[in-house]
Amino acid sequence: MDTKAVPLEIVELKAGSDGWQFSAYASTFRNRDAGGDVILPGAFDRTLKMRDWRPLLWQHDQRQPIGIEKSLKTDDHGLLGTWELIDAGPGEYAYKALKKGAVRSMSIGYVPEEIEYDETGDSRLLVSIELYENSVVSLPMNEQALVTGVKNREQRFSDVLATLKKHISEGVAEAEALHARRTSEKRKLTDLHRDAIDAFLDELEGSRKRLEALLRDPAPDQVAEATSDARAVLLALRAVRARQSARAHGVEV
Repeated sequence: MDTKAVPLEIVELKAGSDGWQFSAYASTFRNRDAGGDVILPGAFDRTLKMRDWRPLLWQHDQRQPIGIEKSLKTDDHGLLGTWELIDAGPGEYAYKALKKGAVRSMSIGYVPEEIEYDETGDSRLLVSIELYENSVVSLPMNEQALVTGVKNREQRFSDVLATLKKHISEGVAEAEALHARRTSEKRKLTDLHRDAIDAFLDELEGSRKRLEALLRDPAPDQVAEATSDARAVLLALRAVRARQSARAHGVEV
């Protein structure tokens, strides 16, 4: 499950006969976060119809539910919710932290359902997502990314490789799904499909050789070539996803 945080925008914070309640934007539309994701208007429409409620958590910790969702809807700005906080334990702490301004972000836990990419291929456009929980968190995503980049570059490198592995698996799965669909329709892969797969395999083979070269104490120019080749693989995978999205909108490729 992915998470995405935004700076806290409290619309209302009150204590009364209905308990401790606050209203805030759990997510906003159109802004690009540090991970390169942009949530588009309409992305929450399906999930809000499918689920009656979602837990409110403290710092995405499923062991620490701190409130009850009273309402959740979208407007032109983003995902606007109202929650009643539990008047004990972490819920009480969250209320006091919100009142003092000690916590500065809301965040969502979600799984992408439909993804597109911008023209540069650098940003994921989240067209539809499955929303599982909302959280009050200490740091927005851009600050989290800054801390990771400064304090733990080795972990950042591992995350990049993990992302590459994930995209490669997704690309192979999409190719298999395409082949299965066309086989069921008694059709073969087109020359364009085969050329795309061949090009993809060539990119992977080139990347494998360059990464193996890194293990043999490579020269700086080899490192630069490997980085460029890895980016080429990502762009090739994004091209596959773009063609998949085009087919989903009725454009045969």
